[in-house]
Amino acid sequence: MFVSIEGDYSKLPEPIREILKLLEEHVLGLHEGYGVYRHLFMKSEQKTATLASYTGATLAWFQNLLQDAMCLQIAKLTDRDNRFQENLTIHKLAELGIPLSRDPIAFAPRVQASRDSIEKAVEKIRKHRHKRLGHFDLNVSLKESLVPLPVFQEIHHAMELLEQFLTMFRREFESPEMRYEFVRAEDITDQFEITLRKAMAYEALERVGRAQPKEWTALTKGFHQ
Repeated sequence: MFVSIEGDYSKLPEPIREILKLLEEHVLGLHEGYGVYRHLFMKSEQKTATLASYTGATLAWFQNLLQDAMCLQIAKLTDRDNRFQENLTIHKLAELGIPLSRDPIAFAPRVQASRDSIEKAVEKIRKHRHKRLGHFDLNVSLKESLVPLPVFQEIHHAMELLEQFLTMFRREFESPEMRYEFVRAEDITDQFEITLRKAMAYEALERVGRAQPKEWTALTKGFHQ
């Protein structure tokens, strides 16, 4: 995770202090994944097409892996406890935090309304996790039952609702605003893009005779050893 949080959590009740901090880190980490996805696959159709022409199926694999990672993260943040373990989720924060609020009777319906909105928004994401990522559902694998893939707008909407949920707790307990630092998407993808641009430049030099065809194979002979 490339995100950092700076701030004072001391005003939060001890039972939820670390839970809220960890949940915020996970949600902010989702924003970085979103930034990389948007930068590579949504910012410029021409750029994405150029990347795909040079990287082939590798880019498609990365796109699917990144989307699945975000879906899995969202699903885990909205899991319920099971009989084997307690989970770090919004539900655990609600369970521990509501009784500690200034007015639990008034706070509880607001929390429940936010949870209901989140659960509705992540329904398709959770089904994707259960049918495709967590298990190989037989009917889905055999295509007898089609499960639509979550679209990226649904992932982004879920992230926004999760962030609003955590902000509601921070405000309820009058916790001071935090300062968040992200690594820019470009800082994560720059090395990949620079390497690709070098390959494009080399091809251009080949076309005008300033580089010998396939000379790069000799220059990179040790790469596969």
